[in-house]
Amino acid sequence: MKVIELIVGVVAYGWNAEDLCRQYPHLKPAQIHGALSYYYDHQAAMDAELDRISDIAGEKRAASLDSPIRQRLRSLGKQP
Repeated sequence: MKVIELIVGVVAYGWNAEDLCRQYPHLKPAQIHGALSYYYDHQAAMDAELDRISDIAGEKRAASLDSPIRQRLRSLGKQP
């Protein structure tokens, strides 16, 4: 598991180490604390990476709204 995957829970949901331990019981508390320590030591870079990932997801989501299938459904009056 990547540190950034844990950090999504911290940033998006406000989870703390205890919450992360409940959500990821296969990880040891020391591993979670190590990941949090790494995040706080490299917070600016990791937050920038989270923003980049979010931007990519938004672009893909927007592109999917105009997919050929959706265009066809709109032409048939099945999609707004």
